[in-house]
Amino acid sequence: MRKFIACLLCLVATGCQTTTPDQAVLAVMLHVPPHPRLAACLRVMDRDPSTQLLSELRAKGRAVFAGSECSKSGWNVLTASGKKAYFEDFGPFTRTSPWGASLRVHSHSNGMHSDVWLFKLRLVDGLWVVESEHVVSTA
Repeated sequence: MRKFIACLLCLVATGCQTTTPDQAVLAVMLHVPPHPRLAACLRVMDRDPSTQLLSELRAKGRAVFAGSECSKSGWNVLTASGKKAYFEDFGPFTRTSPWGASLRVHSHSNGMHSDVWLFKLRLVDGLWVVESEHVVSTA
């Protein structure tokens, strides 16, 4: 009985709907305008994003690659095909309530530029929606 109550409390605390960091990344990526010239090399929670996330973003016209497909070459970040790019590192993804979460995003292209953003998200009809964002640091 105690295990049942503990499981029930966990569900209430984290929300009954199953959502993934990928869904939060999708909301953030579609909230922010794409870079006009550079592709985005994505890492989600220190891993390559799912193929489903990459497919969804590409279907929306985004030039995105898995982080492992990109490398630094001098001051530049390049995709495997040689396209100039920048890294977007997503994580941690933190549930703040059954209906809320935060997602940290570190954007960097070379040794000269780096931004860290914090996005606040709200779960609406099973989808993450960006409520606000602010710069945590810039260099």
